[in-house]
Formats: sequence, C-alpha cells, structure tokens
Amino acid sequence: MLKGYWAKIGVNTTVNVVPQDKFITNALLGDAGFYLYGWRQHAGLYVDAQNFWWNSSASIPDGKGLSLNFARINDPVVDENLAIARSNSDEAKRKAAAEEVNKQMAKMCYQIPTSWTLWGTPHSPKVMGLGSSPLPDGSEANDGAGFSGQFWVNTLWIKS
Repeated sequence: MLKGYWAKIGVNTTVNVVPQDKFITNALLGDAGFYLYGWRQHAGLYVDAQNFWWNSSASIPDGKGLSLNFARINDPVVDENLAIARSNSDEAKRKAAAEEVNKQMAKMCYQIPTSWTLWGTPHSPKVMGLGSSPLPDGSEANDGAGFSGQFWVNTLWIKS
C-alpha cells in the first residue's frame, strides 16, 4: 500500500522485510538501514511521555551504544521545552512548552509520521468499569497512563 502511494508521486521504493527483533535492534543501534518513518513510538497524551524518545540526553551516536532517541535528535529547543513541560506547575506554561516542542519538531522535520494506529478495546458488553479508574480527587485516570491500547484492570467487573 505505501509502495503504491510513493509511486504515485514518482518515488521508486523497494520492500525490505525485517523481523521485528532485528528492526528494534537496528533502531536502538542507529543502523543505517533503519526506517524511522515506519516506526510507531509516540503514544501518550502529554509531551512528557516523549522525553526519553526526543531528549538529547537519550541520543547516543550511531553504532556507539543503545539509544532510545532513535532519530538521534539533539536539539536544545526541544530539550528546554521538554524540561518545562515535565516540571512546571503552571498548566498554561506546560501547554506552551509542548506547543514549542511541536513547532520545533515540525520546523526541523526530525520525523515525518506517515501513518497512525486506531486503537480499540473489544470486549463483551458484560465487562463493566472499562475506562473508569477514579482517583482520590474524583477525577479519572487516563486509561493505561494515557498510552493508547492500554487500560487499567483494577476497576473491571463482570455484570451477571
């Protein structure tokens, strides 16, 4: 499917099937054959969840060790705003910092998302409490700590 999309805009491509374990190892080591744009690594509802993927401190040069910063992003603007977004107690400042990270990522074109995943939690109608994890203050915890495709099981029950 993607090969056809690229062909429509004049880009010649080849399909290179890589087993998942090798694909992950290539990403961690910065192998030249790693295809970053097919990678789905950015789950979560808040930019703070991206800190270990995008922070310069997680960027190890290719071939020099394991790096969770697969794109080897080394950007002081991204680092500064990730720090603000994860540590400032002012919600407006955290949001502004997250927006700055987004702008810088787009400006520098570090990663080009070419697809996204639609998540669902198929279940029997008898399963109750899915998506309901109340916190002491009365608010609800985000399913799976805000990561797509995950949910808390501590509030699940079966309706008889």
